[in-house]
Amino acid sequence: MAKDYKKDPTTIKNYNELIEKLKLIDVSPQEAYSLAYKNKFNYDVRHFWTMFRITNYLKSRMRDAVNLKSEYNIEITYPKKIWYLYYKELKEEKWYNNKIWQGPLNNYKKGGKFWETLWYVDPAYWSDLINAVLENKEIIELIKTKKMPKRIDTCREVSLFNEWIEEKEINFEWIEQEYHKWFPGKKVDLYQEVQNLHKLVTDKRHKYKFSPRYLDIRKIPKWKKIRWQRFDWGEEESRYMSFIEQSNKNSKVMQKRVPAYAKSTYIYKELNIDDMRYIKVANYLLKNSWYGGKVNQFKYYTQKNINLIR
Repeated sequence: MAKDYKKDPTTIKNYNELIEKLKLIDVSPQEAYSLAYKNKFNYDVRHFWTMFRITNYLKSRMRDAVNLKSEYNIEITYPKKIWYLYYKELKEEKWYNNKIWQGPLNNYKKGGKFWETLWYVDPAYWSDLINAVLENKEIIELIKTKKMPKRIDTCREVSLFNEWIEEKEINFEWIEQEYHKWFPGKKVDLYQEVQNLHKLVTDKRHKYKFSPRYLDIRKIPKWKKIRWQRFDWGEEESRYMSFIEQSNKNSKVMQKRVPAYAKSTYIYKELNIDDMRYIKVANYLLKNSWYGGKVNQFKYYTQKNINLIR
């Protein structure tokens, strides 16, 4: 039975009528578009969690891919200007350790991993250096002949958040807290998390999610404002406030310590209460404004490179 247009107030026959009805209920164009967009594409916590998991997986695979250069001692041909700057700045690790770090010396060159040595180079050149490695025929062949970790191993690493920590130092309580940032109070099954991520990576139905378009948070309305309050803010507020106070003291020291020509690379901003109270989703995902705009991650997380390292 056809709808009775006179009785159904939600029936819209064309765009002109849609505009008139939106005006009647005082909905702005931006609000209408945002509501429609979020409803159609379901941008909820689960969606951002999926973006976050895929992003971390690809970051880990990217690191392993470019480190093949060091592991197999592959000579890379860089653009002349980039190579000169890379070679010149790579020798400055003493400057980095003495002027910036001022702690136990980090000899990344001795570690022999290309990814880590990027910390000695101006971030403005990271994308070009990474792309030069991934365009090398020997590197491509090594990736295609499965010289990288197995997918399940990368899924396990990402699920344990141990891109930054040694396996012997895994703190499961801390890992659970990381999960609770997204799903407060939910019991964490790490085995199941590994399996879920592996299914996401291998199931062809999720192929479209491994693309720059899907992972680009900037396509989402008001993406800079997407955030939620920390699950433990109420009971841990005083601890977070102490952290802010100490962090701001350290920032003031570092602002004076960093040479003028490095201030655009090493940015030490003072925190405010909202920086700790809320989790800003954009900070966890791919951005084109990393390091104050010096690093455009979408320049090397291209569809071609994602297909190569995935």
